[in-house]
Amino acid sequence: MEGTDKKEKGEEINSNAHGLGDNHSRNTDVALGLFPLGALFFNHGCNPNTAFVGLPNGQLAFRTIRSVQKDEELVVSYIDIYSDRDERRQELLTTKHFWCKCKRCASPLEKSIDRFLQGVVCNQCEKDVYMIPATNIDLLMKGERSLMIENTFKCASCGHELEGQILRQSLDEAHSKYAAGMAYIKQKRDYIRGGQQLEALTKKSGHKKGDIHSLHSIRFNSYIPLMNCMRYNGNLKGAIEANKSILSLMEQYATVGGLPSNTSEHSDYWQNLGELCEKMANESSSAILEKKWLKEARHAFVQALNIRAVTFGKTHLKTQHIQQSIDKIKL
Repeated sequence: MEGTDKKEKGEEINSNAHGLGDNHSRNTDVALGLFPLGALFFNHGCNPNTAFVGLPNGQLAFRTIRSVQKDEELVVSYIDIYSDRDERRQELLTTKHFWCKCKRCASPLEKSIDRFLQGVVCNQCEKDVYMIPATNIDLLMKGERSLMIENTFKCASCGHELEGQILRQSLDEAHSKYAAGMAYIKQKRDYIRGGQQLEALTKKSGHKKGDIHSLHSIRFNSYIPLMNCMRYNGNLKGAIEANKSILSLMEQYATVGGLPSNTSEHSDYWQNLGELCEKMANESSSAILEKKWLKEARHAFVQALNIRAVTFGKTHLKTQHIQQSIDKIKL
């Protein structure tokens, strides 16, 4: 019984705890805490209007990250909002033990950005994607998905039908390339070949028939390790371009899909871009290039500051850290 109690307590903590982030770094939790009032008043939503922020004294604050309408529910996200609907629901089922019915997950797929996050560009109109129906809870709990069992898929705009096997082949090729790239990186520590696999995946236009869409989640997931590979290989310009592509995708997710732009992740990538540009400035061979890169670094830090002022507040240590980075740049 004692072992069972410990297991149940562990599951409760995993399901209900909030991470308290390191105030001096990015995406690093230094502690977990249970906050009953937060859990009581703030439900999960895959398109959040509120974020939880760890404070230095071990407290948890909730801050709105965009305009909120009268009587609109305040919701926070427990997971990656750039994953497709099936992935989000699967993760929430596994880690939080509930089936997500938030506004985003309940919205018609043909009107949601979710269709782009897992879609293949239509062979006929080339303006939209073939929709992959959201998987129901019974199938998802069995480890199955609609993608694997549907015979045909229809374009969200023109209605053109594509055989399921053809669509699955396009997606399989993309996932295989991604898996190969990550295997080179994680298993072989080969950052050159790993980067080449991921770069080939991101270089496709994403707007031609048969391509995975430009907003497909696998593209976003490829740019992040690609950026790190390029930095590891000493290709700072390549790392900067990959970082800019990540930011561009985040901004498109906000404009096309209405996802929030004031997130801690968004500010982190602006901060990272600023640091990369600073490094380029330090390695520049002329005063003109040094000034150019310092201007880019300052612009990136200012963008990070503007987001953190909303997400964390102007007095938060993470916001002040970015202000210090701006103050150090002398043009």
